[in-house]
Amino acid sequence: MSKRKILFSYLVTYLIIITVLFLVIGSFSYYYIMRVEEEKAKTEMKQAVNRMVGVMDANLRGVINISSSLYNNLDVSRIRKLDASFESREFMRFLSMSNTLTRHTSTSQFLDRIIIYFHNNQLFIASDMLGSRPEIFYNLAFPNEVIDYDQWRDIQIKHKPGVYFVTQDSPDGYVNLYYRLPIVDPRKGVTVIAGIRVGELINNLGLTEKYKDSAIILTDSEGNILYSNREIGSTLVHFAENNLDGTNVQVGESNYEWCSQKLSLLDWKVSFFVSAKNIYADSKKTQQNFIIVYISVLVSSILLAVLFSKRISDPVVSLIDLIDGWDNISNRAVDDAGKNSYVSFFTKNLNYVLRRVTDFSNDYTNLVSRVQEYKQISREMFYNRLLKGEIISPTEIKMLEEDSILNYKYYTVALARIISNERESVDIAMFASSEMFSNMNEKGLYFGKTAFDRFAIIICRNDLPDKEEIEDVIKSLQDNAYFDSLVSLRWGIGDTVTNHDQIYVSYRNAEYALHGHSMDTLDSELIVWYDKERQNNRLTYNFDDAQRIYALIC
Repeated sequence: MSKRKILFSYLVTYLIIITVLFLVIGSFSYYYIMRVEEEKAKTEMKQAVNRMVGVMDANLRGVINISSSLYNNLDVSRIRKLDASFESREFMRFLSMSNTLTRHTSTSQFLDRIIIYFHNNQLFIASDMLGSRPEIFYNLAFPNEVIDYDQWRDIQIKHKPGVYFVTQDSPDGYVNLYYRLPIVDPRKGVTVIAGIRVGELINNLGLTEKYKDSAIILTDSEGNILYSNREIGSTLVHFAENNLDGTNVQVGESNYEWCSQKLSLLDWKVSFFVSAKNIYADSKKTQQNFIIVYISVLVSSILLAVLFSKRISDPVVSLIDLIDGWDNISNRAVDDAGKNSYVSFFTKNLNYVLRRVTDFSNDYTNLVSRVQEYKQISREMFYNRLLKGEIISPTEIKMLEEDSILNYKYYTVALARIISNERESVDIAMFASSEMFSNMNEKGLYFGKTAFDRFAIIICRNDLPDKEEIEDVIKSLQDNAYFDSLVSLRWGIGDTVTNHDQIYVSYRNAEYALHGHSMDTLDSELIVWYDKERQNNRLTYNFDDAQRIYALIC
């Protein structure tokens, strides 16, 4: 048998083994990796939708609480029974109610305006103005409405009470949310209109920055588009409604993956559409890298098969050489040099494979980091809910038992306001405060941003803190805050409460403390304490409001 036939027989055996292994293991690995990549992309998409729904529910809960609370408001009950001929003293009550509504909107970036419309006397009381002439107020407050005032009024009177609804599309993201109080007589009914910045809230999440070719669409049960960041929003929603069993829609030459979820508080639905090219961009890169690695390993395996076949066939060839009397041993040195080059090539490809494994490990580490970031955001949202006094269900408490904020006996809220004449300085100071104070949970201090220029520190203790201890904590925080000379902090301190579900009481105390102090000057006063006696005896309106009442009457 010739040397070539011996080498070929070994080589064919190795090639058959390599082919079978690569067809089975390679195909299975390719299918598994691509499926994992696609599932990871879809999971990230669903997490984005869940995040939007969670943020929307959290902000809408406050709006709904305000609207519902007006049903039991004595002033609302009295005004809705009045005739249209108002006495002068009634305007003071109207203005007082307007100021109450203003306090709700001034502490919320989501709630822009609240309007109360009384059906009987056609009076409008808003958080920013009053209106006893309904046609004029309607044209000013609702410039985008396509119907006149009489038609609009007829809708409010005939609509079912106790149901939240909208009257038209608002793709720009500014939604007027209507709610007719559950009053039997529609002629003496009351409608509450909340102007909410849905688009601004969604844009602040920054979800479209990662997926450039994407669309976020918010719709209600009637099909009204409440927000859409793309002109093709209505087309995408139409195709999605006709393709309930699928997770992708075709619009023109573009293919979109989509998922949707309804809000828990209202019958609204958030739909997120992402171009397949965008969402599977990382999958395509992984696919290309896998194919390159697959081909490299295959070529390396074939070369190793040739090398091993040559090594194994050498003794047989040597025996044949001895029998036939061949004497060409001097050529072996050349063969050894060739073997070394094959080994070097294999080593390079092995190093490349190891680098790819390292890349996968880094991707996993980044994913874990993002999960931790989502957990931190969820905790901050939970702290804000405690500050606002929202009801925490037993199920949520059980899920959050690991959070140490629930395990203290005493809680005191310190509300800080950033004072500066420069908006940029306020933004920089707020970012610095978040970085410095967000990781102090081990000291019993929990940070929560409540407005663009305010943040709260929940001071948690197992022993009842005195005034000196609170002052020491605030001064310690103040010493750690490095702001420029154009910025100062003023702290309002609320009463100490004994349960986590009373934190909002301390928070409101701190708000009252700050509200009763001038915020327009940069002075040296650091801490303002809540004064219960002063709050109980303060005037219902100040001098500026009195001037406004006088001008309105005259």
